[in-house]
Amino acid sequence: MIDDALDTLDRAIGARFGHAIWIGSEPTFTDASSFDAEWNGAALGPTKEARARALVARIAARRPWCVVLRSVGRQYGAEEVPRWSYGLWGRRDRDVVWRGPLDPLLGAAVMTEHDARDACERARDAIAEALAAQGASVGCFETDHDLRIVARADGGPLEPSDERLLAPSPHDVKTPDRGLDDALAREGTWLFRLRVERAEGGSTVRLELPGIGRVDELERVFDLLARALAPVALPSLIFAGHPPPVDARIAHATVTPDPAVIEVNAAPHATARAFADDAREWHDAARDVGLAPRRLFYDGEASDSGGGGQITIGGPSADESPFFVAPALLPRLVTLCAAHPSLSYLFAVDNVGPWSQSPRADEGVRASFGELVFAIERIARGAHALDRDTLQGTLGPFLRDVTGNAHRAEINVEKLWNADLPQRGRLGLVELRAFRMARSPERAAALGAMVRAIVAYLATTEIPLELPDWGDALHDRWLLPTFLARDLDEVLATLRGAGLGLGRALEDELRATPERVIGVAEDGQSRLTITRALEIWPLIGDAGSQEQHAARWIDASTRRIEIRVDGAPGSRIMVNGHAIALRALDDHTALRGVRHRAFIPARGLHPGVAAQVPLRITWQREGAARALEATLHDWRPGGGAYDGLPQDDDEARRRREERFVVREIDAPEIQHADDAARWTIDLRAHCA
Repeated sequence: MIDDALDTLDRAIGARFGHAIWIGSEPTFTDASSFDAEWNGAALGPTKEARARALVARIAARRPWCVVLRSVGRQYGAEEVPRWSYGLWGRRDRDVVWRGPLDPLLGAAVMTEHDARDACERARDAIAEALAAQGASVGCFETDHDLRIVARADGGPLEPSDERLLAPSPHDVKTPDRGLDDALAREGTWLFRLRVERAEGGSTVRLELPGIGRVDELERVFDLLARALAPVALPSLIFAGHPPPVDARIAHATVTPDPAVIEVNAAPHATARAFADDAREWHDAARDVGLAPRRLFYDGEASDSGGGGQITIGGPSADESPFFVAPALLPRLVTLCAAHPSLSYLFAVDNVGPWSQSPRADEGVRASFGELVFAIERIARGAHALDRDTLQGTLGPFLRDVTGNAHRAEINVEKLWNADLPQRGRLGLVELRAFRMARSPERAAALGAMVRAIVAYLATTEIPLELPDWGDALHDRWLLPTFLARDLDEVLATLRGAGLGLGRALEDELRATPERVIGVAEDGQSRLTITRALEIWPLIGDAGSQEQHAARWIDASTRRIEIRVDGAPGSRIMVNGHAIALRALDDHTALRGVRHRAFIPARGLHPGVAAQVPLRITWQREGAARALEATLHDWRPGGGAYDGLPQDDDEARRRREERFVVREIDAPEIQHADDAARWTIDLRAHCA
């Protein structure tokens, strides 16, 4: 049913826009059963790389047209060497790109260390001979760590005195701040490094590739290497070195370490259906190797894996990016997200707001938002010609967090047309970061479909370029699930009205958030629903130089819930003995948000403010002599340890339900409730 809906939507998008809208993602997976550091905060650890290799092997078995590349990975902060990275590089038309020995992670045989050393030398000689036969100038030499081949494909003279030829492997040294760059290759000189590499059960040959600039060149190199190595009869071979070139013909996915997770940078896709099929492959392969897209905690709470689930929008090339084909798309996207907070919050992690990984443009410095309003107004009246530099220069400065970090933004344009990001800044890409890791491939498919539909709609539809100024209402009202759900309905209705409806199955998947429901109590024809809302967790201001570290200190001790009554909007509510007035949403429904302190952090804000758990919510219908008391326990009632982690979603749900205890009591005397001028009350103000 979902596949039919995706196919229908793809046809509608193609008919409406007629240009490419490619979407990619960065799914993250974790070992949900482990509490070791590598799966709970650390980027690296003793088992993570082996698990990544197993994941890559599963996907590679389904994609035999791809070659495995162990290229130089990312590097952060004080890390001395780049992290590991495993990639699958192949043609989208599935024409095989590598016909030589396979990587050992695919089950290829290994050798003794002595045999591997001999194989290294024979491989060096064979490759050098093959390059020379193609008319290249070739030289070979040896360092303390490896064997090297230097070649100029144009036959030009070599420069044996060039000190860059003696540079260590880029895997073994810190990557420069300006990014990884192979200056030799840019000047026409290729440097290949060969060495013995330890592999499970033995050794193999490792061949490090230079920074080859074009896909056609790399394909020719792979062809030459395969023919050269055929007589050598290597049982296995590892490709490493500089990351490969990519264009529209190539699907390149990487598997890398990130704090608490393994991150997949999945290749982008031209249709929602292809995006969904890819998500299924990664989710299935992750499950097969014991990795999960989400976590279940002892108390039954459910969360995502701990990484991001952002979605990238682009085209086959920068020139074909929808943001350049339809230059009004970006300011319209900024406007739509500003007007519809559900796109910012409903699918995000629990921690949103200015210190999160995806802050809205109106959550930072007030003066900055005023400047953004001015910029949008100028665009609206045609004061700007929306060329690439103008788009980046006009909107880019405002799409970043309060520290100026362009990567942390709800709408991330650092790879759109950014001259300040060497090599990777001018790709025509926009990343939407306000998405948590999808709990299932179906959820991922629904999110990808919605994003494609929104892009097609905005690329072809004029909308008023007016930014709403939510002020305090942004966090008072729009962090509550009821308002976000209604706002999402408006977005989906707009898409349906434009002929870009997602269909019932996909819409239902977007609306489904069962893990947010804390508990439901009923009294005759009315219902009390307690739902976990979103919250803003501030940075600890004295943590110092936080941007220099992979993780930042935040105070996560505040929680927010939504108390909603359907069928009895005149109900009276008390929380921990404090009378709270509900606000009427309509004639049938009334609700209120409540913030409270869930625990005392070891390092946090407001020292001396006590924890306010368990929460006791008293619900009395107007004029009734009896009331219901719902207690929200933060741990199992009565205390004691849980018998391990929940084994599945059903057991997690049972544990959550166990912590929501309802009993009937005599109606208490409720004093005058607070002024319900705001949608959310901060119970911490009533803390001892």
